[in-house]
Amino acid sequence: MNDNKTELGCSEDLWQVLNEVNLNHGLSDDEFQVLEDEADSRLNVLARRHTELRQLQADCRILAQSLEEACQRLDQLDYEERVRIWDAFQYQMAYLQACLQRSFQQP
Repeated sequence: MNDNKTELGCSEDLWQVLNEVNLNHGLSDDEFQVLEDEADSRLNVLARRHTELRQLQADCRILAQSLEEACQRLDQLDYEERVRIWDAFQYQMAYLQACLQRSFQQP
C-alpha cells in the first residue's frame, strides 16, 4: 500500500474463521450460518449508509449460491476432475481477494 494509507487488516475473529476455512477444516453448518449472518449484518449496516454497496451485497449472495449449485452438480465427476475444478475455484477466490486489496490501494 502507498505510504499515505493506513494498513487495512481484519479482526482476530475473521482471521480465525479464514484460517479454519483455508486449512480445509471447513465449518459446521451452524458455523457457516453464523458466518453468513455476520457477513450480511456487517454489510447491511454499511449499505444503509452507502447505497452503492447494496448491489455488491446482492451480487455476493448470487455468487455464493451459484458456487454451491455448481459444486452440487459436479458431485458425479471423478476425483481428478473435481481436484482441477477445486483448483480453478481457488484461483477465482484468490482473484476476488486480490481485487478487494487492489481496490483499497487505489488513490
